[in-house]
Amino acid sequence: MVDQHVYLDILKRNLKKFIKENHHSTNKVLFSPEKASAHHDSTVTTWLENEGTAFVPKHDNLPNRPQERPIERKMKVSERGWTAKNKIDLAKRIKTAEKLPANVR
Repeated sequence: MVDQHVYLDILKRNLKKFIKENHHSTNKVLFSPEKASAHHDSTVTTWLENEGTAFVPKHDNLPNRPQERPIERKMKVSERGWTAKNKIDLAKRIKTAEKLPANVR
């Protein structure tokens, strides 16, 4: 089970690296955690604030908005066992997954 401590450890190990590699600056990023309670625990939100990472608070975080959560599309590709060699290949896989009927996704 992922509690706030496990989630915070994951963020500490990965979030800044991901932002730096993909966006170059935290000033251009609005982090949108899922609605799980562990993702919005005060230890997590305090760390995000101290790191200068803007985030969507739980009460403003809309569920079921895949257009606001590009990672959700990537996860659908990942759950199917598909792999991608690069960003272009990943984009093609995502588009393929989005075209599948809802009962197949």
